[in-house]
Amino acid sequence: MRPKLPGRQGLSGLIYVVSVTVDRGSPTPAYEQLASALRARIAEGEWSHGPLPSVKALQDDYGVGRETVLRAIDTLRAERLLFTVPRRGTYVAQAPERR
Repeated sequence: MRPKLPGRQGLSGLIYVVSVTVDRGSPTPAYEQLASALRARIAEGEWSHGPLPSVKALQDDYGVGRETVLRAIDTLRAERLLFTVPRRGTYVAQAPERR
């Protein structure tokens, strides 16, 4: 049985995602924490079809600023995990097929 959420009656079938934030007290920079979180989601197969969420959506999901998101994406792009198509979005790079 699904828990009843106040003010959300009649919205059955929706999935509620808990907001995740970076640890501002950590000695690890916020962009590295975010890059690590995105790397883990990529490894789990999330975003294998279609673009990553928008920069704004990632800001809201992780409670960080625009520059932090852009720097995390740049980090993953440098690792060749992501690629960006101008005006289309950022996508997960496909791993080369093994023969």
